[in-house]
Amino acid sequence: MAVKNGTVLFEGGEMEYIRFGSGEKILILLPGLGDGLRTVKGTALPMGVMYRKWAEDYTIYSFSRRNALEEGTTTRDMARDQALAMEAL
Repeated sequence: MAVKNGTVLFEGGEMEYIRFGSGEKILILLPGLGDGLRTVKGTALPMGVMYRKWAEDYTIYSFSRRNALEEGTTTRDMARDQALAMEAL
């Protein structure tokens, strides 16, 4: 199974992401606000194993929140960052 741990650069920031699977359809996994406790960095292989049932039909991405999150950042800001990161890939 093809797996990738990476960093995507987007307007005003960067974030870690993982990609695994080889399907034609795309599935996005968003880890939620607890991402600050443990990011997706370095988890492509174990996540690929855990989601292997879907990895044949889907190419699966999971994103961390923006690196260097600034004080006062809102969930709306985080959603914008996510959209920009997905567009950049």
